[in-house]
Amino acid sequence: MPFLSVIVPVHNRAGTLEKCLSAIRQSDFKDYELLVIDDASTDQTASIAAKFADKVISCQRHLGLAGVLLKGLQSSSGQIIVNIDSDVVIKETHLSYIVNFLSQNPRIDAFTGILSKDNPHKNFLSQYKNLYMHYIYQLQPREVTFLYGSIFGLRKEIIGLWGNTVKFWAVDTEFGQRIALSGKKIALLKELEVRHFKKHNIRTFLINDFMMPFSWAHLFFHYKGWLQLGRRNTGFAHAGKSLLASVVLAPAVLGLFIARFLIAVPESLFWAFAILWMGLNLRFLIFLFLNKGVIFGLLAVPTVFLDNLAMASGILCGTIAEAIFSLTAKTAETKME
Repeated sequence: MPFLSVIVPVHNRAGTLEKCLSAIRQSDFKDYELLVIDDASTDQTASIAAKFADKVISCQRHLGLAGVLLKGLQSSSGQIIVNIDSDVVIKETHLSYIVNFLSQNPRIDAFTGILSKDNPHKNFLSQYKNLYMHYIYQLQPREVTFLYGSIFGLRKEIIGLWGNTVKFWAVDTEFGQRIALSGKKIALLKELEVRHFKKHNIRTFLINDFMMPFSWAHLFFHYKGWLQLGRRNTGFAHAGKSLLASVVLAPAVLGLFIARFLIAVPESLFWAFAILWMGLNLRFLIFLFLNKGVIFGLLAVPTVFLDNLAMASGILCGTIAEAIFSLTAKTAETKME
């Protein structure tokens, strides 16, 4: 049996899959099996996967990420299972680094990596989102309570913690919560930087940053996220305290700005909230200035604000949906009694 099982879940990603699989095959660690889980793709995914994979597992119907990941985990035979997204390219040393790290740290049950600063797509939103994710993850402690879908892994014996993972966007975050709250340890390997080939436009950017917080609202209530706030100097999962505060403040800043034209709101109150919001994001903006220059940094200011509004909307809608779901469930239980 191979020591590692590398699984690549994919749905209609023929444009990036070959880069992903080719990079895995160039790894300097050879004791692994490569499994591609094809989620009923309709493009050239299957034929590309067949050139590289030891086994291609084809789903007859579209299962979504939760179902595909479960099928990959169950089909793996290695002692360690590594998940790599189909739009991610790893370095040739990454698999050997994973093996060495877990061999030297037997108490670590799972791990996750981060995105490198480099994104091949040169449009502003792709560069911004990639740098944002890199920055956010660099702030996290060594031990975390989440997994990040681009690259993560676990020891075979904890697969059972997958459980009835919901079919939300944040299935990797939920799996991480299950692992961490069961008493197992997840390490964030900042040395494990992968290159992400995801391209963003305004539509995908806003949908992503609405749907992820929408899903997180469910996870926050389901896994008692309020008890996690502040532990190890973090917020909830990979959302730090300053990010959460910024997301809460953004709608307040917008509301005060609009209210100035409708009712007698002191201008000083608006500026106080605006300056506080700016202060929470100053380090990130400086990071962007240093990496991408003045023009990019200036464009990032309204982008961060818009991003925060999308996140706040997702949290609000997700909280309302969770409240309705809980109320409906309780009503149904009462009727059955």
